[in-house]
Amino acid sequence: MDGPLPYFNVPQNLSHAATVAARIRALIAETDGRLSMDRAEVVCDALADCRHSDPDIEMAEAIKLSAEQAGVELVEMIELERIGNDRIGQRVRNLFENLGEGKLGSEMGLRAGENPASLQRPL
Repeated sequence: MDGPLPYFNVPQNLSHAATVAARIRALIAETDGRLSMDRAEVVCDALADCRHSDPDIEMAEAIKLSAEQAGVELVEMIELERIGNDRIGQRVRNLFENLGEGKLGSEMGLRAGENPASLQRPL
């Protein structure tokens, strides 16, 4: 793809990010990705307190940064273990979008196996 990657710019929603992280963990559980599973657990743990409601602003920033770092490490493990696919990649993109990082999510989704021609990707 030439030029910058298109991305969805959505407001941060940590409670939904926690839901998406659990979905990623479930998809990775269907693979042989042990290192990826460990990282998926870290992402879920980072967002655990947000599962049912968003935290206050100060706490939200710390949680977001922790989940974002763990998410990038998760993508690195997905690449290393070669377990990426379109479903995992889409959810990885969704995770970062809900962390308020749509631009990073667009890149991370592709690295995690999202089909660049997917109708779910931003135009």
